[in-house]
Amino acid sequence: MARLCPSCKGFSLVGGGRSRLLASYVLSLVTTDSPIVKAILRASEVMLGKPAETYYSPSAFDQGYLNHVGIATANFGAGEHQYAHTDYDMASVERTADAARVYAFMMLDYLT
Repeated sequence: MARLCPSCKGFSLVGGGRSRLLASYVLSLVTTDSPIVKAILRASEVMLGKPAETYYSPSAFDQGYLNHVGIATANFGAGEHQYAHTDYDMASVERTADAARVYAFMMLDYLT
């Protein structure tokens, strides 16, 4: 494992026929002062006319590992977190288009 991912302390390879990298549960919390959160809020305000809702989700996501290794990361998307990984895990076309607008603005804003 250390050879594959030297900075993956606390992680292990698991899985039956397929192996995948899973966190033991790396907590993820960034403040609203974080550059990534500011970028999401700005993009949402410009493209949708309102800032994105901010909250702490008690779930384990990939951004926990990224924040742990110093890459500021936040979770943003069209889905509803309370339905993640359930039979109701879906996003409307309208919410997906809105998220795409926010992503596009963030990329163009970052690159210009």
